[in-house]
Amino acid sequence: MTLPTIRDSYIFILPLGENRGKIGAIGATAMHIKVPKFEDQHNEFKERPSNLDREIVAFANTEGGRIFIGVDDQGRPKSIRITNRLRSQITQVISTCEPQIKYNLLEQGSMLVLEIPEGDQKPYKAPSGFYIRIGPNSQKLTRDEIIDFFIAENRLHFDSQIFTSIKDSSELDLVDREEVQKLQERTGFGRRLTRFE
Repeated sequence: MTLPTIRDSYIFILPLGENRGKIGAIGATAMHIKVPKFEDQHNEFKERPSNLDREIVAFANTEGGRIFIGVDDQGRPKSIRITNRLRSQITQVISTCEPQIKYNLLEQGSMLVLEIPEGDQKPYKAPSGFYIRIGPNSQKLTRDEIIDFFIAENRLHFDSQIFTSIKDSSELDLVDREEVQKLQERTGFGRRLTRFE
């Protein structure tokens, strides 16, 4: 007789109301989450709760996902002792991310499942930087990728960006001088002040 593995396991969760997130029995009101066979865009396995901030931020910055704590990279169970201290440690890690991230922490035997929905205040930042989920990996963003991400999420508007890359006067041809003059006339910006102003 072979014993079931985590891959064959289900987590039963009561869906809504005061029992939301609590483990429930199989029944008409319970839903289940099947532990996936491998890591992917929406699922991450962790033997221990280390470097969770990166994974949490990556899921919030992308399409959301689940972190299965107590499972190795091959999907095998690695028993962890679930205590109030462990739950507090996970909550503390989440609180270091900016802005605040919504989450749901579920328990199944000696495994925890941390559900992170797609964030509505992107981009999110971990203490070590900005991350996104690409396939089964959480990828740290470079400086230019961070800027592009801010623009894509409508957090940095094109018209509020400062154009600092003009190296010599030949690049000034990119500027529409007539439009600049009209703007100066309408706003008074750029005119010289008199002695009495």
